[in-house]
Amino acid sequence: MDMDNEELVAAIIRGSEDAFKIIFNNYYQGLVRFAFSYTNDIHIAENIVQESFILLWQKHEEIDEDSNIQAFLIRIVKLKVWNHIEKQRRRIIIQKGIYDDIVREMNLKLYTLDTINTTSLYIDEIKQIIARTLEELPELTRNIFTLSREEYLSNKQIAEKINLSEKSVEYHISNTLKRLRISLSSYLKSIILFNL
Repeated sequence: MDMDNEELVAAIIRGSEDAFKIIFNNYYQGLVRFAFSYTNDIHIAENIVQESFILLWQKHEEIDEDSNIQAFLIRIVKLKVWNHIEKQRRRIIIQKGIYDDIVREMNLKLYTLDTINTTSLYIDEIKQIIARTLEELPELTRNIFTLSREEYLSNKQIAEKINLSEKSVEYHISNTLKRLRISLSSYLKSIILFNL
């Protein structure tokens, strides 16, 4: 059935299925190629064109008698392609925003990890272990160690102050350091490892 544009428009306005089939056969493939050139997805392009033909059929009574059917369909397809691309653009913007937030959070974590002084993580625990270890020592040993490390007295000064030989003072300090090394062994390994 050969019909020119005016006859097709008049027939489609009346709801002619034959006119619709002619329009579909004449323009479907060209419209799919047009949509595909922007979507780069044949399934999306076909869906857009099929939806456009459905819209043509649903609105057939509202078509202007002076319309050009091809131009009319191209306008519908163009609008649907535009909407599709705009939705994609918005989705990408949202995803990029989420991605940027994740990257910023990761960068912050990396920065804070870089700035952490690993030895400082253990200072409070180390202080507590030292205090407990010193409490377990005999009073004389604890006093000698305190004079050496907190009052900064020499072994000779300590020996004179508490009336002991320097050798005895050295023994007490050496014994205390040995006990502390044992108590702090796991922390000392961690500190050495983290500071390599």
